[in-house]
Amino acid sequence: MQNRFLPQFCTLISHSHISPLCLSFSLALCSLLSITGSFLEVGGFCNCVSIMAGLEMNDWKKIGLGLTGFGVFFSFLGIIFFFDKGLLAIGNILFISGVIMTIGVKSSLQFFMKRNNLKGTISFGVGFFFVIIGWPIIGMASETYGFIVLFSGFWPTLAVFVQKIPVIGWVFQQPFIRSFFDRYRGKRVPV
Repeated sequence: MQNRFLPQFCTLISHSHISPLCLSFSLALCSLLSITGSFLEVGGFCNCVSIMAGLEMNDWKKIGLGLTGFGVFFSFLGIIFFFDKGLLAIGNILFISGVIMTIGVKSSLQFFMKRNNLKGTISFGVGFFFVIIGWPIIGMASETYGFIVLFSGFWPTLAVFVQKIPVIGWVFQQPFIRSFFDRYRGKRVPV
């Protein structure tokens, strides 16, 4: 079965000028959907990655994208299973290691240690620590705040992508939701 969403996603990503970290995040989202089998087929995902402009996919980046996708998947499972601390810890470790493998150690350090991102980095790190020591609800609350602060520059790109999805895109094209997304469009680029 030919996937009709793949060309839209590849066109959106290749024509927008987004950073490698945002690209990693969006591809992790797609790899999560690919794992569940509901959005992309495995071959289509690899083709999408190879089509994108200016992104050379070596084995490290492919492994990093897989780890990031599995990290999001395990974190989702941990939340579904009433904040299971084991699944949340595995998801956090996989997500962080996947992001580092996808964009590289130097770019990761530059992103997380940037002055604008320090508040988000600290709160994400404190939340990660709380999840590891066994306080998952406090940890996930802190991680959620840190995640929102760290990736706030990515939300406009995600909004455009979600509006292009045929099944749920019409919800995000409603005037009151669209005005919310337009308010944050063009604030800052994460990397």
